[in-house]
Amino acid sequence: MQRQYIFLELHRLTKEYKDASRKLHHTISYVDSLRREKLLLVSEHLQLLSLVEDQDKTSANDLPDSVRSDLPKSIAIRSSGFLAAGHRNLPPRGINPTTVAIQVFVGNLCLILEECGGEGEVVAYSQGTTKTELCNKWDEMGCCPYAERCRFAHGINELRPVIRHPRYKTQICRMLGAGNGCPYGHRCHFRHSSSLP
Repeated sequence: MQRQYIFLELHRLTKEYKDASRKLHHTISYVDSLRREKLLLVSEHLQLLSLVEDQDKTSANDLPDSVRSDLPKSIAIRSSGFLAAGHRNLPPRGINPTTVAIQVFVGNLCLILEECGGEGEVVAYSQGTTKTELCNKWDEMGCCPYAERCRFAHGINELRPVIRHPRYKTQICRMLGAGNGCPYGHRCHFRHSSSLP
């Protein structure tokens, strides 16, 4: 009786082993087919990315060079209320506070005017420089290796305006008057032509 029980138990274990082995082989073949399918999809994805990149290059190259070179390098907006709002809140003369801080918001630019013992100090928090100037690579070649990761604008529709001081580009550049040429180019805060800004 005990031999028969051992024989039946051995038969049951052998059958379970064969079933488990069959399931394992089936799972391994399924994983292999998924791996092959993934490789195929990755290959197709890379081909599509290459096609899209080629199409972007050709569409950027279709834009005439004269149109690209005529675009402004940046858009500057002179703010009339650059510091005017801060002066209204200053304490009258004769009162000597230790520190008075006034915040002035112009668009998304935050200015803090601090009055310390009669001396004023302005701290300007930048509005950021992303997409505030045209990309040189895009301007010269019609395409940019950085694509959507580029911090510069690829066309006038991406160009963001920059808030400038009210006197921005109101005086003629002294470096041009000296005859040496201005090293700052279009980034110079002074005028480079006799025409009005």
